[in-house]
Amino acid sequence: DIHSKNIPNTSVWGFFEAKDKTLWIGTDVGLFRRLPHSDIFEQIAVPGILDQKIMAIAESPDGHLWLSNTHGLIRFHVPTNQI
Repeated sequence: DIHSKNIPNTSVWGFFEAKDKTLWIGTDVGLFRRLPHSDIFEQIAVPGILDQKIMAIAESPDGHLWLSNTHGLIRFHVPTNQI
């Protein structure tokens, strides 16, 4: 995981604010989050995907994130960082 006040110099494809107020950011180099009341960005490893580019982010009622990339749609379980 990368902890930084900045996201690396890369293209940003999508932003999403989850119901818990976490800000999720999809970029060319992966998924990042900024926790509420924090100015630190953390890169989140999404295991098992072929392309780390995250183009869009949504949240299901049960709290899972749905991520899209060039290979399709990914259901991501946030507490365990598993797909």
